[in-house]
Amino acid sequence: MDFLDPNKRKIRSRQIFIGYFLLGTLIILATVILVYLSYGFGIDKNGQVYQNGLIYLSSQPTGSNVSINGTGYGQTDKSLSLPSGEYLLKISRSGYHDWKKSIEVDGASVQHFDYPLLVPNKLTSTPITKFDSAPKLTLQSPDRRWLLIEDPAIASNFTEYDLNTKPIKSPAVLSLPTGLLSPGSNNDSLQLAEWSTDNIHVILKHSTANGDEYILFDRKDPVNSINLNRNLNIPIGQMSISLWDNSKYNQFYAYDSSSHDLYSTTLSSPNLKLLYNSILSFKSYANNIILFAQTDQSNPSLVNIKVAQGKSINKIRNFTAGSSYLLDLAQNSGNWFYLVGSTLDSKVYVYENPIQNLQQNPTQPLAPVNVLKVPGVNYIKFSEDTRNILAENGLAIETYDDFANKNYTYTLTKNIDNPQSHVSWMDGERLIYTSDSSIYMI
Repeated sequence: MDFLDPNKRKIRSRQIFIGYFLLGTLIILATVILVYLSYGFGIDKNGQVYQNGLIYLSSQPTGSNVSINGTGYGQTDKSLSLPSGEYLLKISRSGYHDWKKSIEVDGASVQHFDYPLLVPNKLTSTPITKFDSAPKLTLQSPDRRWLLIEDPAIASNFTEYDLNTKPIKSPAVLSLPTGLLSPGSNNDSLQLAEWSTDNIHVILKHSTANGDEYILFDRKDPVNSINLNRNLNIPIGQMSISLWDNSKYNQFYAYDSSSHDLYSTTLSSPNLKLLYNSILSFKSYANNIILFAQTDQSNPSLVNIKVAQGKSINKIRNFTAGSSYLLDLAQNSGNWFYLVGSTLDSKVYVYENPIQNLQQNPTQPLAPVNVLKVPGVNYIKFSEDTRNILAENGLAIETYDDFANKNYTYTLTKNIDNPQSHVSWMDGERLIYTSDSSIYMI
C-alpha cells in the first residue's frame, strides 16, 4: 500500500516531475540543435563551431562528375552542404571541356549553380545549305526557333529554317512582295530594326540613297508584309519607325531625329500624334511605359531621364548634355529594372522599381542598386531571362548579376568579326561572339 504512504507519494511525484523536466529539457535541446543544424551550424573534430552553406548543382549534360578542391562529390544533379569558405568547383565529363568556377560559400547561404554547360571537346557540323557568297543579313526570332538568312543574290528573298526540328527540315524560301521596296541602287541594304515578340512580324530597315524606309515583314505569310512609310504616310528618310508594344504589330512610334519629336500612330488610324518633344533617346515597354531622355527646357546644358507610365511622368536622374544616352527596362520576378547610361559619363545606372520608390518617397533622391563602369559605354542589353545586364564598349565589358548581386569585368583579347557589332547573350548566363572565324563563349 505504498500509494497510501504520503512520503512515498511525494518521492514519486518528485521523480515524475524530474522526469518530465528532463524530457522537456531534452526536447528543447533537440529543437535548438535541429534549428542550428538547419542554419548550417556544426562542430568539427577540434570542437570548433562552424556554419555550413548549401549549394545546388545541376549541369548539361546531367550525370557529370563534381569535385570540390580536387575531392570528388559524386555526380550532378545534387546538393552539397559546405562550411563557410572559398572553393574551386569543377564539373567534368569524358569527352567534354571541364567547367570550373571559384565560389564563396557563406554560412546559412543557399546558392544555385543550375547553368553549367559542358561543351564537347570536338564539335561536329552538318551542312544544310550552301551559299555562293556570304549573306548580308541573318535574322533569328526572339524565341530562337526561326532563322532567316537573306539570299546574297536577291535581297528580297530569305531562306527560313525551323531550328526546333532535328534534323532540320528542308528550308522554306520567303519572298517580299514585288514592289514593296522602293526602287534603289545596288548599294541598298536591309537591316534588322525590331522583332515583335509574336515571332512572326519583324520590322526591317531598308537603307536607300533617299534615306531609310521601314518594312513590316510577315514571315508566316509574306504576302501580308507592308511598307510602313506608305501605310503611315511618312516620307522616306524623315523618321524612324518602331513598335509601340513589341507584342503587337499595328501600333508604332515615329521619331524625327532632326526635330527630336516623338509621335505615335497606328495602321488603323495613320495620323501622327505628338507625344513629347526635345527627345534624344527613348525605350518603350508594353503599351503604357516609355523611358526617355529629354533636354531640360530650363537648363539646356542638362538632359533629364524620365519615365512615363500612363499619364504619370517621373524623373529618374539627369546627365550633362552632349552625350549619347542608353536606355532599357525589363521585368524580373515581379521587379522592374531600369538601365540608364551616358557615353560621356561612362556609367550605366541600374534602378530597381524606381517608380514605386519615387511614389513612396517623393522627397528622397533615387539611388541606383548598381553602377556598371565602362569607358565610353555604347551598348547595353538584358540577358534572355533579364537576370543579367551587359554594358559594353568594344573590347571592354562589364556585367551585373542581379540574383547574386555581383559585377564581372572582361576584356576581350580579339576583335569581334563583322557583321557583329557587339557580343550577344547566348542565354541567361553566357555571352557569345565570333572572332577570326572562331566562336568564343563567356
